[in-house]
Amino acid sequence: MIRYFFYVFGISLLFSSCEKDINIQLNPSTTDLVVDGSIENDKYPVVVLSRSLEYFNTIDPATLAKHFVHGAQLKITNDTVTAYLKEDSVINDSSGLVVYFYTFKPSDTTTKIKGQLSVPGSQQVAQHRAELRASGNRFVGLANDRDVRK
Repeated sequence: MIRYFFYVFGISLLFSSCEKDINIQLNPSTTDLVVDGSIENDKYPVVVLSRSLEYFNTIDPATLAKHFVHGAQLKITNDTVTAYLKEDSVINDSSGLVVYFYTFKPSDTTTKIKGQLSVPGSQQVAQHRAELRASGNRFVGLANDRDVRK
């Protein structure tokens, strides 16, 4: 009986613990530019530009709407043609959030570029170069389909 008591007492000690509330004060973080883009085969590029949120921010449609980046200049080049993406938007029916992105509008009569893969067996690699100017900063990126096919 005493042995049984010690077993129960020992197990109850294992499952009990001390509790203490800990409050962590984080320094405000800087908001960084977030670039989320894609170029798919035979489709127009799509790029979403936003600012990062702090880790403990409450996320709601109004907060998200304030973090989209407007008025940026996006240039896409595929070794022969250079084209500029335009800002566009779409409304999410369920939340009412307006999502802003950069792409080519179908009605736009300016030069457009679609993603393309290299010709199999060819030594030439399909490359797309992107240049972004936003908030006084310049960013350049290069993508080719060999990186994707691996």
